[in-house]
Amino acid sequence: MAIIAGKEILRPYIKKTAGYIKSLISSQHVEMSNGTTLQSTIDKINNNLSYESGQIVMSGTPVGCTATILESNSLYVKIGKLVFFNAELTIGNNGTNPNLTVSIPCLPYNTKVHSTFSAGYQNCVVKANGSDNNTVLKAGAYGNGKNVYLSYSSGGRVWTASQKDIISGSGAILISGFYITDE
Repeated sequence: MAIIAGKEILRPYIKKTAGYIKSLISSQHVEMSNGTTLQSTIDKINNNLSYESGQIVMSGTPVGCTATILESNSLYVKIGKLVFFNAELTIGNNGTNPNLTVSIPCLPYNTKVHSTFSAGYQNCVVKANGSDNNTVLKAGAYGNGKNVYLSYSSGGRVWTASQKDIISGSGAILISGFYITDE
């Protein structure tokens, strides 16, 4: 094996009189234009790309509703700063305050930016203006928090659910999605 002295442009195949031969290059010997080796760049990426997974648990007390989480069906995966999650919640009413926004602390990490999530198989309904029944349209989070907020559509508008909107015994909702965290 020949050792390259100095800097040369390397190609995957080297031309010889008898044709081309494949060159085998180690990532430790490839230097990029900024002076770092390809191997040190790969090592840096691997060190910064952490992986974690687990069950989601409530990280505080829900506001504007009662909420429990089915931990066996509520999981997350965190790859680097990106969090994927699936949370199954049972939500109920605990008051009638129209100024108390419903928030459920069920995200495993703080969100970095505002995020929206999907809200699936819903046996959870809300009432708009005291009478209409509407299923939860979306779930979301504001930046820098672990709380999920619910919203629904009524009268051609999207509303954030308040305590008065949650119907007693309204049941289960599956919230899933992904978001960016600083943690």
